[in-house]
Amino acid sequence: MRFSSAKTLLSSTSEDLAQLLADVKARLEKLGVPIAAVISDGQRSIRNAVATALPEAVHGLCHFHYLHEAAKPIYEADRHAKKELKKRVRGIRGKRALSQGNRQGNFCCGCRLLSGSALSPNPRRLSTPRNARIEVA
Repeated sequence: MRFSSAKTLLSSTSEDLAQLLADVKARLEKLGVPIAAVISDGQRSIRNAVATALPEAVHGLCHFHYLHEAAKPIYEADRHAKKELKKRVRGIRGKRALSQGNRQGNFCCGCRLLSGSALSPNPRRLSTPRNARIEVA
């Protein structure tokens, strides 16, 4: 049997929660229903309130919250690995940009190709597209 009770609380201190649990326990005792267990998200104030108001009841953690807490270290490690990988990839991209030049064709060695060029299969001859100029600074 499940029983639900709702009450507006101004705070979530263990004293306020213990009072709420004591009220629920009193109502259920009138019906002849014992409280065997309580399931919560494991907040410290809830743990203390259950221990105070329902010392005979077993207190368990909600599976969702339990798994969520168990997965936190894995999530943090994965997030850290992803961040480090992004740093390395950005570093590679930055080095590649320096070696290949930027969009204007600037290179780090002082040479600038104003239009794309390619080396011909013949290593003695430089093949450039039409209207291309090679400037050496």
